[in-house]
Amino acid sequence: MKQCKALLKKEWDTNWFMALIPLWATCIVYITALIGWIISLIRGHSLGAMVSSGEILTGYSDLVLYGLTSAITIMLGFVSAISAVVLAYNVINGGYKNRCEIFHFSQPVSFLKIAGSKFLLVSLVTILLYGLLSLLNAVVFTLIYSNSVSAGFRYGLTGWMQTFLGTSLSILFLGSLAWLFAGVYKRKSLPLGFLTLLAIEVVIGVLNYTTGWHIPSLFEFLGRMIALEMKSYPSCPPMNELQALDMQATINKVWNSLISWNSVLKLALSAVFVVAGAWFYKSRELS
Repeated sequence: MKQCKALLKKEWDTNWFMALIPLWATCIVYITALIGWIISLIRGHSLGAMVSSGEILTGYSDLVLYGLTSAITIMLGFVSAISAVVLAYNVINGGYKNRCEIFHFSQPVSFLKIAGSKFLLVSLVTILLYGLLSLLNAVVFTLIYSNSVSAGFRYGLTGWMQTFLGTSLSILFLGSLAWLFAGVYKRKSLPLGFLTLLAIEVVIGVLNYTTGWHIPSLFEFLGRMIALEMKSYPSCPPMNELQALDMQATINKVWNSLISWNSVLKLALSAVFVVAGAWFYKSRELS
């Protein structure tokens, strides 16, 4: 256990700045919002007037709160996914870039612990930070919005929870795919990984054209794995259909989309990518 903590601390000390990319992005947003709020106060506009949705949104308040907290969480999830991809490259190929791989592997520590500590930083630390920051954003926005408009506080937190869980699976999948490419390629793993996928896509296209086969598109499949199932999320109905809107049924529909075979497939492929990337990492020549 002490070795694992020491290894994880070493990875954190080396890559903390990149791991905190979501925090830096969140700070920029809050600073910008604070400046905008101060300017609005100077001009005589109150925060309530800025947030108030007006008569046109009467009846929409719960749906708007649910949708906006989901959108805010998705945007931070996009930043966190970028952080996971960059971290996957840095934790695996940082030793190669600094010419210290041999030194690291000569330590009396098993490869499983070395690789495990690296992937924990890529996946668990990234997702935990994403969860904390996105929850903070959801609570702040929900408090401001629900105090200005008649909206249920639980809808904001429900939108956060559902989007966080779905986005976390996408972050895990994308980080694992980047981990695989980093294990295969020592340099420029991201562009070379993309070229590899592009080459496979071209081969599939040629085979489909020449043989009449219908092999599914690789990029379409990866896009489905990375993206959330947005069709499950609610959209604003026409004004004359507001009375028929059942928010609870809509929320249950999103829960059902999260607990699906698609989510299981994401987890299974992520595990395959992690194991394969670790194998390539261990098998390649040290420098």
